[in-house]
Amino acid sequence: MKNTKTKFNFSGLLLKLKEKPIELYEERQHFVLKDLELDRSGKKVFVCDTYIKGIEAGIVECNVLRLSNIISIDHHAPLAMFARKISSVNLAIGWVNEMGIASDNDTVIITHTDYDSLITGLIMRGIVPPRKIFGDMAIIADHTGEENEMVDLLQSMSSAHDLEFSLRNLELWSSGKPIEKEAFEMLEGLKDERRRAEEAAKNGSFKNVGSVYYAKLDKKIESAFLTALIPEAAIILTFSPHRKYSGFWEVKTRLGKAAPEGLRLNELGIDGFDQFWGGRWNAGSNRRGQGTKIPIEEYAGLLNEKLEKHAKINREEKI
Repeated sequence: MKNTKTKFNFSGLLLKLKEKPIELYEERQHFVLKDLELDRSGKKVFVCDTYIKGIEAGIVECNVLRLSNIISIDHHAPLAMFARKISSVNLAIGWVNEMGIASDNDTVIITHTDYDSLITGLIMRGIVPPRKIFGDMAIIADHTGEENEMVDLLQSMSSAHDLEFSLRNLELWSSGKPIEKEAFEMLEGLKDERRRAEEAAKNGSFKNVGSVYYAKLDKKIESAFLTALIPEAAIILTFSPHRKYSGFWEVKTRLGKAAPEGLRLNELGIDGFDQFWGGRWNAGSNRRGQGTKIPIEEYAGLLNEKLEKHAKINREEKI
């Protein structure tokens, strides 16, 4: 699925966005319900690809969670139904096929502009059709990390947190025109991440405490690139300098191929020692918070303790 350019026509994205707007909020680990319980005269509020604390109290409708007029098109809630290779785009496709797109009076919210979040919002607005291929690419973006032109472009531009910038360059790319210089540099940066992931796995950068493998990196690496490269790891940690807070570590956490059956990162209690950690069953980070000052080896050790405790409980339950 590497060469996807000829499959899509994304002309007119910006014009369509003006007609069917998407609200882009600041990045955050999660929403709380009071952030969203605004007077919208009973209109629906679709929150895409960001966890809403307490949304589990709602009902399941068309495989997503709904509480009153708030509908969570998101796969991060700590529920068994999301503990698998599924992403928010897949949920949006299912919802639109069953229930239709958001109406002009409804609100569609995203908090970041990576592939899963952006395409989810566009599908909910009816700007992008609910095609299965977009769901397949969401799995690449969130879970498997293979090279894919469209996924890599949107993933690379997400740090700009600029909806129009991302859509403008997606239009250029799909039409075969050169993307903007800034977008090109971001895409080259992501390609460099892939290269550095391979080098880090081969050159001994990763150490381990038990089945927790960790590495200090000068620059971040997308953790999905690493699972196939370190197959003996149950959990993979990368530490890089936080992009906003000097002296703090940005920590990425990824479930590895050697993870025991039933292990879910969002149930290990990582936020018990890293208050800014947030994520789903197989991946998370403290990027949307302040990061951590916990020393690298100590952090890995604390996580390994959580892993060993989980293994002990599982053994006892089987006796």
